[in-house]
Amino acid sequence: MVMNEAIKICELCKRHKWGSFWESQIPHIPGAIKQQTDNLERILKSLSDGKVFSFYIHNRRELCPLCYDLLDGIESDKDLKKFEKRLNFAASELRKNLTYRIPAVS
Repeated sequence: MVMNEAIKICELCKRHKWGSFWESQIPHIPGAIKQQTDNLERILKSLSDGKVFSFYIHNRRELCPLCYDLLDGIESDKDLKKFEKRLNFAASELRKNLTYRIPAVS
């Protein structure tokens, strides 16, 4: 019995990997959805603030499934606009998912 499985972190969005599995392609628990949305928005803000983004990630297969898909085909600064567009879309979709999962307070 293994008590402490290794916890890895996605280099891009800082999402946790428990043992050998990501909880899912896209988070489905409201807190995880909010955290993932915040992480993507943090990356977007740093890009819009003109901070240099390194597209070199040692092992892209170690990224969470969402970030792996976001970086698919993105290799250099020439692809920056495409990457920003993907980030915006992913954050928007996560926000929609979060809105549907949180019941309205009356």
